[in-house]
Amino acid sequence: MFPLVNRGVDVTLFTSGNSKTKGKSDCLFEKAGEFDLIHNYFDFIQLSYSRLIFTPMVSTICRLPSSGIIPVFREYGDRSYYVSISDADRNPSLNYISTVYHEHSNRNEHWSVISGSALVTIDGKDTLLEAGQAIDIPREAAHRVSNPGQPSLVFIEIQRGSYLG
Repeated sequence: MFPLVNRGVDVTLFTSGNSKTKGKSDCLFEKAGEFDLIHNYFDFIQLSYSRLIFTPMVSTICRLPSSGIIPVFREYGDRSYYVSISDADRNPSLNYISTVYHEHSNRNEHWSVISGSALVTIDGKDTLLEAGQAIDIPREAAHRVSNPGQPSLVFIEIQRGSYLG
């Protein structure tokens, strides 16, 4: 669950208080110069600070932003790198550098492919799903989804657990 810390990387987590870490926890932008990289899940709010610091930022976009906020992401694209939690949650006008491998400690997920193909990775094992197929993502399983071809991937995600979001 803590792969960077387990590899000896010095990790400091800036959190709202509900995150788990073996690393340190602290305040962020006042100390930005002390870090090689800032990775965040704050959506677009942190972008307003990106031109006040020199530390590169990576922003994980967990859900496809509404069309009204996309211009903000584009405006600050020169100061922040973007990653998504799935290729299906991407806006084509933003420059993404990766799709992240992530997990949830408070819920299971069930994904049903409606159209296209889904390359699903769960705990390092790849499974190719076609329209009409489904897969269960267990709680705490590291996972990601990508679209290996055309047409565009459309899938339904059902979340079950104590935290849905």
